[in-house]
Amino acid sequence: MKPITPFLITFALANGLMNSNVVTASSPSQSADVKMSPSVAESAPDSLVALSSDDVLFLENAKEFNDCLVGASEIVIQRSSNSQIKSFANDLVSEHRRLAEQLKQLTAEKKLSVSALISEENRAALENVKSATGANLDRVYTKTFGIDAQLKEIDLFQTASKSASDPAIKSFAEKTLPVLRKQLNSAKKLSIPA
Repeated sequence: MKPITPFLITFALANGLMNSNVVTASSPSQSADVKMSPSVAESAPDSLVALSSDDVLFLENAKEFNDCLVGASEIVIQRSSNSQIKSFANDLVSEHRRLAEQLKQLTAEKKLSVSALISEENRAALENVKSATGANLDRVYTKTFGIDAQLKEIDLFQTASKSASDPAIKSFAEKTLPVLRKQLNSAKKLSIPA
């Protein structure tokens, strides 16, 4: 039995490639064990069959990071009084909206629909930004989304740039890394209030 991620399951269900009563998965980052008839693999589109589970997981995680970074940055743009941090957040939103479009195009080419699910860890980080005020908002945002999330995102994209099975995904990861590194360097230069 081969593990399949939740959004591939959604694709398969929507296209009548499998029966909904055989799917088991507890979170978007976990694989599901799926019982499929032999005809499913034969009738699945080439792009569905060709992607490795690691490539699919990369696309899911890239979308999640992107959505979280944009969401947190939009909060800071609205509520922060620190012009340097607001400027950084504006730049991050602009870059990540472009990244979102590229990701959307890539997943469309692969005939995939990436879910908008957010992990508990990222949901908690977003809640911390939402509940913070004043200088604490700037500190929480800069540490959590300016530095920590950027480091995780760079690690995710570095791994995909080296080990993605699909050439288009590998290229996307490689081309995105310089932008992510630039964002991290900008975050490290921010003056964070004590």
